[in-house]
Amino acid sequence: MLPVNRNLMTKYTKVPRGEALRLSLEIKNIYEVYPHSTIAVLFNNYKILPYKRKTGRKKIDIIQALVRYQGFLKSVVLADTFLDYNLKTYSSKQLKDYEDVLDAVTAAYTLLYCQNCAEKCKKYRDKEAVFITPIYNRS
Repeated sequence: MLPVNRNLMTKYTKVPRGEALRLSLEIKNIYEVYPHSTIAVLFNNYKILPYKRKTGRKKIDIIQALVRYQGFLKSVVLADTFLDYNLKTYSSKQLKDYEDVLDAVTAAYTLLYCQNCAEKCKKYRDKEAVFITPIYNRS
C-alpha cells in the first residue's frame, strides 16, 4: 500500500481493512488500483474525469461526470441496472456511495484488463502490494 493511502486507511483502525482481509484469507498479493488512472487512459483520452467531490465543484457537475463514468463502464462490462441509476435525485452522501460502487467496478475491470493485456499495463511492486495501471489506450 502506498504511504499516502496507509496514512488515510489507518486513521481510524490500526490495520487497513484490505490488509486485514488479506491476512485472514492468506492472500499473497494485494493489488492497488487508482480508478482515475484507468478512466483517463482507457476511456477519457488521458484526462482526469472530475467526478470526486472537491471544494468548489458543483453537485450538478459531479452528477454529469458520474453519468459519463456510467457510460464508460457500460462500454466494457455487462450492462446492469446499477449503471442506469438516475443520479439527479441523489443526496451528496448517496453520490459518494455510488461513486464508491463505480470505483470498485473500475478496480475489478482494471485487474481483468491488465491480466488480459499485460503489455498495455504497468505494475509497480512494493513489499506486498502491487500498484497496477493501464498505460496505453485500448484503441
